[in-house]
Amino acid sequence: MNIWMEILSKFPERAGAYLIAPINSETKKDNPIYRVMMKPDVGDLVFHCVLSIASGQETAITSYSMVAYRYCIQAEADPLCVAAPPYRKVILNGQQMLNHPITQSKMREHRAAFERAMAIETGTRAPFDKNFNIKQLYLTRIPRGFMPIFELISDTNIIIRT
Repeated sequence: MNIWMEILSKFPERAGAYLIAPINSETKKDNPIYRVMMKPDVGDLVFHCVLSIASGQETAITSYSMVAYRYCIQAEADPLCVAAPPYRKVILNGQQMLNHPITQSKMREHRAAFERAMAIETGTRAPFDKNFNIKQLYLTRIPRGFMPIFELISDTNIIIRT
């Protein structure tokens, strides 16, 4: 099982329902940056981080979901995606709200723990920039070591359903 972080800069109402990204960009067919959508697998965990520009509140991880189905291709336009089709779409289920959102300021308070977790696990990507702000990556695989930190900050027992 992998752990992912979805970073929503628009359409926070989509959190927990599905992940979606275009296949092509304005300048490139089958743009490699969007191929990340091919990686989430059934049973993977996805945390949903809503940026302040989407919510009007402090950037925060608000909930988590499970991947229900691997990606599919969607040809018709989606009202919760600003890009043009076709898209890769990953269906999620079981959205669980955190008891307390994990705000950007709370993440900074635990920076050392996050950095230790990132140093241990390879093949993942830090969702933070050099100032420890959330980067706009849209979807990134994060270290499993983030789980206990998320549980501590949010006061939530994160249940993984299989």
